[in-house]
Amino acid sequence: MSFGPAWGHDGLSFNGKDMRQLAQSLGYGVTYAVMGQGDLAVTAQLTPANTVRVAAGRGLVNANGAGLTGAYHVWNDGSVTSPTFTATGADPRTDRVIVRVVAGVPTVQIVAGTPGPGTPPPPTVTGDNFMVLARVQIPAATSTVTNAMIVDERIVVGQPATRVLSAATVLLNPAAGDLNYEPDTGRLKMYQGGVWRTVSEAGAWQTYTPAFTNVVIGGGSTFGRYTEQGSLVTWRAGFTLGGAGNVSGLITVSLPPVTPAGFIDEPVQCWATDSSGGLPRFGGTGVILAGATTATRFADTNTSGGWDGSQPFNWESGDVLLVGGQYERAA
Repeated sequence: MSFGPAWGHDGLSFNGKDMRQLAQSLGYGVTYAVMGQGDLAVTAQLTPANTVRVAAGRGLVNANGAGLTGAYHVWNDGSVTSPTFTATGADPRTDRVIVRVVAGVPTVQIVAGTPGPGTPPPPTVTGDNFMVLARVQIPAATSTVTNAMIVDERIVVGQPATRVLSAATVLLNPAAGDLNYEPDTGRLKMYQGGVWRTVSEAGAWQTYTPAFTNVVIGGGSTFGRYTEQGSLVTWRAGFTLGGAGNVSGLITVSLPPVTPAGFIDEPVQCWATDSSGGLPRFGGTGVILAGATTATRFADTNTSGGWDGSQPFNWESGDVLLVGGQYERAA
């Protein structure tokens, strides 16, 4: 084995292999990628049809066929129409749109998945010399493709694999260091250690509906809010009893829909207001027991066991409970 020729030296001749090595070097060594955010993007036709459009742009396709090394530089100067998608039957199907270099010529291809219930996984692309552009999740009994069905799978050269996908969207086959921004939650997440972890967020609070045990709200009101910063969850919840409200036993409240790590008990702050007799207020603490998804045992210095139907007072219309705190979320 030996070094290849130094690219650009006067008087030397260069072949296809040399060109592929240069292309991969200029692409920071990636196996396949597009050169810019809009390059080779897959979108539905202006009038949805059984084909999609691949935008103008440039990219690198891994040259991994027999005897090949480096990467092909591919480009098109205008929108290209894909082959036809096969209409789905009783079950949905997930296909992939790829660019494959065949005998030196880049072509857009559709790799069909296997129909199945729910959202079937995309197919594994086999063969050589290809770049995945997008997957298309086609509902049952559908013959046209809309933008809502298309999930971008391109990688932009020189950058981490960054996506803009909602929290409900599953990004398949992520790599360590991949980033995804969730526009619906305002969270930026990084794929580390086999899971997506929140690294920053826009700071918006989310609402949830807490469930209170042994409490009848009786025409009153409840609230629940939480926010996440990395692995730290900050939350608060509470109720105001209505005219038919009452408390019959030990009070517990459900946590936000973010599972605690559950390694140890976590402290909780609580505050109760008696609507009668000058609005006396009682401050105390509670606990999230290790492994639990509720907070309980709210108590002040005069409480035995935890706040219930008669502690810290006899609960009635207008009485208020506020609880909250922080906990470590599960990985």
